[in-house]
Amino acid sequence: MKNLRRNLLIALVLIGGIYFIYSFFFSSRAILNNVSKLKGYELEIIEENKPIKLYIEEELFQLRDGEEKNLNIVLDEQYNTKIILEHIIRRDDDVYFSFTTDYALPYRRGNFLYNGILNSDGSITSYSTGQEFELINALDESIDAGQTGSGPNSDFSFGISKEQIDQIEDGFTVFYKGMYLYEYRKR
Repeated sequence: MKNLRRNLLIALVLIGGIYFIYSFFFSSRAILNNVSKLKGYELEIIEENKPIKLYIEEELFQLRDGEEKNLNIVLDEQYNTKIILEHIIRRDDDVYFSFTTDYALPYRRGNFLYNGILNSDGSITSYSTGQEFELINALDESIDAGQTGSGPNSDFSFGISKEQIDQIEDGFTVFYKGMYLYEYRKR
C-alpha cells in the first residue's frame, strides 16, 4: 500500500511537471507570448489589412431585448488562427457581435493572424478606426457597422443598429480588414 501511494505521488508530480513545461513553453499561448516579445523568435508582418470573410446566419441573432447568447462558434480557420463568434447581445440600441481568436501554433515556425502590431517590447499597437468592417446582407446591400471595438488580445466587435436589423434578417457577411498576417520562426 505504501508503494502504491509513493508511485501515485511520483506519477502526479511527473504529470504536473509535464503539464507545467507544456503550458509555459509549448502551448499556443506560450508560443504567441514568446513570439510577440521576440523571446527566441523572429517575427515579420507578411500582409497588413488581411481581409477575412465571415458569414453569420440569421438563426444566431434571433434575440429578445436584453438577451445574450454565448456561442463560441468557429466561423473561419486559416493561418493557424480560428476566428470565433463568441457572443451576441441585443442591447437597447443595437445588436452587438463579439469575436475572439484561438491559435494552434507550431513550435518552430508558422504564421497567424492578429489585429494589432506586435512590438518588440511586448506592447501592441492597434489602429482600429471602425473602417475595418464591411457588412453585406443577403441582397448584396451594405449595412453600417455601429459601435466597433478591438481587444483585449486579438478580439474585435461591432454593433448593428436596431433600425437595420430587418436588413440582415436573412443573415449577412462580414468582411473584416483589421488583421495582420504574421510569420514567425525560431532562432
